[in-house]
Amino acid sequence: MGKILDGKVALVTGGGGGFGRLCARLFAAAGASVVVAERSADRMNETVQLVQDAGCPAVGVLTDVSVEDQVREAVATAEREFGGLDIMMNNAGISPPPGLPIEEITEAQWDSVIDVNLKGAFFGCKHATSALRRRGGGAILNISSGASLAAYPGVPVYSASKGGMNALGRSLAIDLGKHNIRVNTLCPSGGMSANMLLDRDAPQVDEDSQWKDWDPSTFYAPLWRDRPPRMIDHANVALFLVSPAAGYLTGVALASDGGMAAKAAVDVGKLLENWSTVAE
Repeated sequence: MGKILDGKVALVTGGGGGFGRLCARLFAAAGASVVVAERSADRMNETVQLVQDAGCPAVGVLTDVSVEDQVREAVATAEREFGGLDIMMNNAGISPPPGLPIEEITEAQWDSVIDVNLKGAFFGCKHATSALRRRGGGAILNISSGASLAAYPGVPVYSASKGGMNALGRSLAIDLGKHNIRVNTLCPSGGMSANMLLDRDAPQVDEDSQWKDWDPSTFYAPLWRDRPPRMIDHANVALFLVSPAAGYLTGVALASDGGMAAKAAVDVGKLLENWSTVAE
């Protein structure tokens, strides 16, 4: 029995670390040839080496997704090196330091986040579409955030950029379905250790360090009570969404969050319990 991505070619932006690196390795292990698009040469080369050391084909291409010509070249690299493109994963993303009052967020910070998160995804979708059409179809996966589905405090610019990404994916799913191109969006919450600072060359955050003070009682998400989320939880969903197993799925913004998107329902449930107590 063949691997689920046998013969496929996948391009992963922001593939030099964190979630992008994990997905690049997971896609390769599932049979895909991988193009690692990354702004940092060192991180790009590290990911390529990890994939190649596992016996899988991979190449890297230096890419700042906010620069259209560089995204165009990343797609061209996939076609030149591997003969085509089947999977485009728009993963590169940044955020200003969380918790800044909106009065203190600068225009430069707004522009930088929108340029990478939203315009970068637009460039990726735009230039991948022609390549995917030449292959007779394929899959585009945009990596958004749970912050696009519910209000998270202290991240208004990031939330706006990811909400725009969700809308972009829905619209393109309608437009590109006739070309056999599926467009979906993954909205993970928790466990994402990729560098989300404006300084994209800063050290990566260690995944385990995020949970050293883990207190499950502080979270409403049903599955977070058992253990904190991990990047591999979200990466497995990404693999499903780009694979033939999701061949009839398009236009969705899928929450990978252990039930966090159902938080409002949980809160209402507690409110109803209180009402029942008062009524008694």
